[in-house]
Amino acid sequence: MLTRHRGFSLVELMVVVVIASLLLAMAVPSFSTWLTNSRIRNVTTEFYAGLQQARAEAIARNGSVRFQSVSSLTSACSLSTSGAGWVINRVATGDDVSGKCDVAVDPNGTTAPFIIAKRAPDVDTRVSVSASDTNVVFNSLGRSTSTISYEFTSSNSGGCATQGGDLSCLRVLVSASGQMRMCNPRFPPGDPQACPVP
Repeated sequence: MLTRHRGFSLVELMVVVVIASLLLAMAVPSFSTWLTNSRIRNVTTEFYAGLQQARAEAIARNGSVRFQSVSSLTSACSLSTSGAGWVINRVATGDDVSGKCDVAVDPNGTTAPFIIAKRAPDVDTRVSVSASDTNVVFNSLGRSTSTISYEFTSSNSGGCATQGGDLSCLRVLVSASGQMRMCNPRFPPGDPQACPVP
């Protein structure tokens, strides 16, 4: 007696492939947006943590400490309002880090250019940074010598929600009192995640 083997017909297999392709095509754009939002949040969080570290170092050292945006961590580095890397150094004579970002970190801050901490620019160029100034200085009380804002956006896919896109672009604000806030310009005033109205 012959037994009949049950399997999928070619038509059934093709229907499954078409349905899977349609589901995948619908999921890819939202996954891409999620991935870009995640990258923006990671770079923003790293900047925010660096600013907090610079403020804490100024208070702990009872002296001025500078947080600077830089183009790279090589001997060709320069201060940059669009730099995705940063350097924290003690404010003293000979503290200019331009062209010296490759100098080893000196946790005690005793050797020029007195670099206490640094972070390399993100190799993923899909996140853009735009600052209102190249540096911010915190004094021994943790106060800032100026107000500064950092904008974090995507450089290659979609636009920010505030411009009609799908991305959650973020902002970090540093006030003259030294207080820092990470916010999302997408949210209206009154929302806990909203940026303060200038």
